[in-house]
Amino acid sequence: MPPPGWDPSWDDAARALVAEALAAPVPPLEEAGWSGRGPYYRFAGEGPWYGGDADDTAEALRPFALDVRRRSLVRELAERRGHPPEVVELAWYLLPYGSVQLREGWEAWAARRVLPNETPDRVEARIRFNYA
Repeated sequence: MPPPGWDPSWDDAARALVAEALAAPVPPLEEAGWSGRGPYYRFAGEGPWYGGDADDTAEALRPFALDVRRRSLVRELAERRGHPPEVVELAWYLLPYGSVQLREGWEAWAARRVLPNETPDRVEARIRFNYA
């Protein structure tokens, strides 16, 4: 039984938003400048928005960037069509995650990014320092 105030048409609206976000063409991810931490990336034709660590490549960041882009696209489409926030939330729930960061958390991402010549105890110390 749906919660009070739930409109059954929201389910169909959320599914339509997800289908449109997944079908949207994805431009290539390109470098858009540097900061003290590393490069900023963007999808071609869009503003820069993501700064990676100095050793991150565009290929390593692409799944996360794509997850964020699709969720932003869902929000924009819902706002244009006048859908309530509940539709956006449901659509975000329905969108599949491609990135480790959003699927398993930032600690899992950090643990997979073992730096050259880094011992297991240094990996654990880095994770504890960054995510404590």
